[in-house]
Amino acid sequence: MGEPRQNDGPPDLDEAFRKLQDKINGLFGGNKSGGSNSSSGGIGGILGVAAVLLVVIWGLLGIYQVDAKERAVILRFGAFYDIEDEGLKWRMPMIDEVIIESTTSTRQYTNTAKSLMLTKDESIVELPLAVQYNISDVKNLC
Repeated sequence: MGEPRQNDGPPDLDEAFRKLQDKINGLFGGNKSGGSNSSSGGIGGILGVAAVLLVVIWGLLGIYQVDAKERAVILRFGAFYDIEDEGLKWRMPMIDEVIIESTTSTRQYTNTAKSLMLTKDESIVELPLAVQYNISDVKNLC
């Protein structure tokens, strides 16, 4: 072989972009020679790449995670579809809605209305009403 090449500086970015564009155009049937058909092949290649990117983004938007203490209710077009356990899950964006609820935490409902009670010694006592509960069946939420 001959003498080793010397590093003349950073690589030419225009040349790198041109090579990348030629490879992409080759994948989608574009013309590498830069002839008269290059504009129509380039547009088709760009539309193809854009469509693939949109599908990938749409797919990534559907990823969600359900913790061990939670359950997920899947609503498809607003109607009950399924209940999911813990783990990394995927839903169809804009079609499925996911409601994630904790099934182990204790919740509390406090009555905002005043509850008055008359005691045995005829005293009036104000009693706050508080109810504690757990969600056992997440299907009843929807």
